[in-house]
Amino acid sequence: FQLYDSTGRAVSLSDFPGQAIVMFFYSGVSPAQAALGHHVDQLAGYFASDGRVKFLAIDAEPANNEAAASAPPMPGRCFQTLKDINGNVANRYSTKVPSVIIVGPRGQVCYRESLADKPNVVALGNDCADALQNLLASSTIAVASNGMQTR
Repeated sequence: FQLYDSTGRAVSLSDFPGQAIVMFFYSGVSPAQAALGHHVDQLAGYFASDGRVKFLAIDAEPANNEAAASAPPMPGRCFQTLKDINGNVANRYSTKVPSVIIVGPRGQVCYRESLADKPNVVALGNDCADALQNLLASSTIAVASNGMQTR
């Protein structure tokens, strides 16, 4: 896919060869989801020194919502914010908003978790961290609560 950041620069998964990509899908108009972004940013900070992981925050609010089109980027020091104005990428990954998807270095979806189904954000952070550590160690990814497993 190809999405754009707040400066208009095109970004694609192919820009990060050999890296695991953590995609945080959210709605830019929801304060609750912005708060979830803070927890994702903490997770990104934990992996910031590992050049094998890239975190992307993807604002997947539909374009017909004027607030979403003009919403500022997700505040975060450790990840890049992209706009999925028409929700095409979120739809391609068949994901709910908010959610986290981890794509492995070979392009395989290794982990997915709907944050709407996970009220305990700390547990989500632990699950994502475990999945990333297993992926980076070339281990089998643990099964997420939705039964997703790849490798």
